[in-house]
Amino acid sequence: MDQKFEHNPLPYVLTWPFLWIFIQWIRIKKVFYGGRKIKTYSFIWDGIPSVKRMREGAARWPALDAIYNWRPTRRGLVGFMDSYYMHGRSCQALRNRYRLVVRTTTNEIVASVRKYKEARILSLAAGTCQSVFEASKDNVGKVKILAVDTDKSAIAASKELARKNGVDAIYWKLGDVLNPKDVIGNFKPTIVEVVGLFDYLSDKEIKDLIRRLTQIVARGTVLISAHIHPNQESLVIKELLDWEMNYRTKKDFKSLILASGLVNCQFQTEPHGAFTVVRGEF
Repeated sequence: MDQKFEHNPLPYVLTWPFLWIFIQWIRIKKVFYGGRKIKTYSFIWDGIPSVKRMREGAARWPALDAIYNWRPTRRGLVGFMDSYYMHGRSCQALRNRYRLVVRTTTNEIVASVRKYKEARILSLAAGTCQSVFEASKDNVGKVKILAVDTDKSAIAASKELARKNGVDAIYWKLGDVLNPKDVIGNFKPTIVEVVGLFDYLSDKEIKDLIRRLTQIVARGTVLISAHIHPNQESLVIKELLDWEMNYRTKKDFKSLILASGLVNCQFQTEPHGAFTVVRGEF
């Protein structure tokens, strides 16, 4: 992926009036269906390949994979609509978050290799682990990864991606990401990467997870995480993709992280202002 940030709000600005009308129509349909799942909101909307995949994989790795790795594959009206939506602000912002995470993780890998001769990365709610693989590519042989997820299909996809990227120093575990002590065994990370999970947790759950990690990792171990903020496309994501998340402002996210006991925290927000990535130390 190109490491330059994307910051073009034009697709959102041009389509918002139509999306707003469409959202109101879908809300009426949801009331009519009384909470039952609506398989197709409209043949135009659900006929867009990337939208279909995101709706089916909302809050899971397939939706992120669709956005991270989108490539134009169709022509005509469907291809145009697919490309147009995948260049919307929320998709741009998510790819920007990916870039920030890769950049931050790369820097911490270099620092860890310099200090410990290797980097040991614990990835919680790892998904496919794509950002970790990308960040590790220049230090192959010096990076060990433990990827933990609750989704068997995510682990299967991660194994295939690791094979394609020539990553072999990685171990996968299926387990409870909120209780890492039960799954990491004797693995001693120098970096803990947990990106995306906080978007679905309460304040208490986030603090409890950081507290549990503090009890089992060495002092100075680095945490890399991120969070989503209220933004203009939140309504689209919730109503049209069925993708529910807990949104926090940048101020609230920073306060939460600092209150958790992490030190030497650095926060970076991508250009759309939708995501902030944090680097802190236990």
